[in-house]
Amino acid sequence: MVLAHFEPSVHTLLAGKNGVDQTFQGMLDEETGLRGYIDTSDAVFLARYPQGVEEVLQGNAASASLSTIRHSPSHSWTCGPLSNGG
Repeated sequence: MVLAHFEPSVHTLLAGKNGVDQTFQGMLDEETGLRGYIDTSDAVFLARYPQGVEEVLQGNAASASLSTIRHSPSHSWTCGPLSNGG
């Protein structure tokens, strides 16, 4: 028995995907900054670390929409017929 079928809008999914991508890029920037600094002891490499932290925070905020999708006019609901199981 299907009571309702929920599909978030493509826009919502793409925004969430972009957030995940931004988080990933931020983690890479953090890692690159730390690796460069550890390998060379040159603080110039640490400039990428705070940039990465900011990207992670922004990406996490944007991707949180994937786990908090609620019904809105931009989402579609399709209801099927109710059956008695037979």
